[in-house]
Amino acid sequence: MLFVRIMPGRYRGNPFRPRLESRISPVDCEVVTETADSPYEAIIGVAEEKGCDLIMMASHGRRGVKAILIGSETQKVLTHSNIPVLVYR
Repeated sequence: MLFVRIMPGRYRGNPFRPRLESRISPVDCEVVTETADSPYEAIIGVAEEKGCDLIMMASHGRRGVKAILIGSETQKVLTHSNIPVLVYR
């Protein structure tokens, strides 16, 4: 299992790493933190680089104007990935 956390391109450092690793410690899991201006590209890139069979993402389920204005990284991954994507809502 691979857990990927994408931080904004301007972000430096990762205060979340120890907390993430302690939350998932019972599961054999690698934690990867990427800094990217385009999160969906980073998600797909890491998944391809690590040879993942599946990308699992959460969706907030925004609808209407809010969804159009905010955009959806999950939707972008669904659209651009050659790897199957499982969306949890």
